[in-house]
Amino acid sequence: MSRINQIERLTQGRFFLGTRWRETREFLGRADDAEMEVTALELNRTYTITHHKAGVRIDAKFAFAEMDGGTKVSVEFGMGHDGLPPGLLTPVEWAIASTVRGVLTDDLNDLKDSIEKVAGRSTVD
Repeated sequence: MSRINQIERLTQGRFFLGTRWRETREFLGRADDAEMEVTALELNRTYTITHHKAGVRIDAKFAFAEMDGGTKVSVEFGMGHDGLPPGLLTPVEWAIASTVRGVLTDDLNDLKDSIEKVAGRSTVD
């Protein structure tokens, strides 16, 4: 992931329900730390990563489906107000959602490029 500068594992063992890590990534032109946790997992099908920061909860659900000799990866995300008064973030939710959408799009493109490089294929949309 080109935007991620560092990852620190906070739990040991395999990637599974409850796995936690701290990542540092470029966000709005500066380094930003975030603690992530796998909060849902259906092996080889889907997993959800949850991130809490500044009173906002973001859940990103990654889904994998076989498709034409490959795998289709999709991401859905949702936001919640983690202890903040209702309506406080409403004026800026669209901006937060747009930023998260851009970060996830970049991450998926990086993942696709990495997989195709390992598989010896060129990048095709």
